[in-house]
Amino acid sequence: MSPLRLDSRSLPLHAAVAAGAVVAILAAAAPAAAGEQAPPSAADQAQIKDVARLLDRAIERFAAGDLEAARASFEAAWRLRKDVTIASNLADVEMKLARYRDAAAHLSYCIRHSTDEGARKEAERRLEKCRQFVGSVTVTTDTPGATVSVDGASIGQAPLDGELWLEPGAHTLKAQRQGRLPAEKTLEIRSGDDVRVELKLGPSTAVAAGVTEKHVAPATPRPQMVASTRPSDGAASPSEDLKFYSIVGGSTLGAAALGLGLMWTLSANSDEDSAHALLAQVEAEGDPELAKIHGSCTAATPPAKCGDLKRTWDSIVRSRDLATGAFIVGGVLVAGTAAVYFLWPEQQQPTNQSRLRLVPWSVGKANGVQLSGSF
Repeated sequence: MSPLRLDSRSLPLHAAVAAGAVVAILAAAAPAAAGEQAPPSAADQAQIKDVARLLDRAIERFAAGDLEAARASFEAAWRLRKDVTIASNLADVEMKLARYRDAAAHLSYCIRHSTDEGARKEAERRLEKCRQFVGSVTVTTDTPGATVSVDGASIGQAPLDGELWLEPGAHTLKAQRQGRLPAEKTLEIRSGDDVRVELKLGPSTAVAAGVTEKHVAPATPRPQMVASTRPSDGAASPSEDLKFYSIVGGSTLGAAALGLGLMWTLSANSDEDSAHALLAQVEAEGDPELAKIHGSCTAATPPAKCGDLKRTWDSIVRSRDLATGAFIVGGVLVAGTAAVYFLWPEQQQPTNQSRLRLVPWSVGKANGVQLSGSF
């Protein structure tokens, strides 16, 4: 495609409009010598005419004060042909519309690609005005060809041509490429910022999925001895449910019975202490031996505490009887629960996990037995 050349009227828009000039595009740059370069193709000539038409309309709408229409025409011309003069005029309109982020991007293009020192300095001067409202971010990646996006919108592939211009606030930068884990960073941008960010993509998705996991060669297969199994789908069978409730119920009732036995034993011990205190009083008033043997006082004139002593002995006997019964019941329940736990027959089904497994193995010259299980 032949280079774009503007005539002497193609000044920056703020000067061109003041002078009443109209931007025009020539068909091609005049060759320095005959036969030095081929004439523009028909497609090039058609594009040049389209760009010239769009620029003429942009200048016309700008002169009429319709800045939005002027910007739309300049932008359409820019999409057709990336040129420093078009970028400069488009940036001028965008600044008047307070679209400083877009203006900064086009002025940055002018600075990078202009061959005219004066035009470059003018673009730098206007870019400094835009910096009061936007910040710049220079993005690099460790993966050429990675797609870079800002706040979800793709802006091109790495390496990018120049910096990014962003309005103040939080922005999310992301780099991604097929087969690699994406890299993402969120920045808080302020006006005038000049930030550098490197996005390092993660390892390949195949590695992340576990390709690098270490695998151990299986031992020589041997028959397995399975003591008990669990259904492969993870759901408990009716037999398993019954076993579970039997164990829970038996252990709960057994613990309660043993607790009652302990409580009644403590009560009997407490009553026995009281009985000894009463006996001490009876010794001073009557026949203590008779009271201990018969649980009551049978003398013709019994001591005053004989009635209390009788009731205390009765309470001791009752508490000890209850404690003995509770210990017996609790012991039976605990023993039964243990028997259910260890001796309950298991249903033989396909399994994913064994509770108790004995596996002979052999690797090379080494032999052994592996015992594993879960409860």
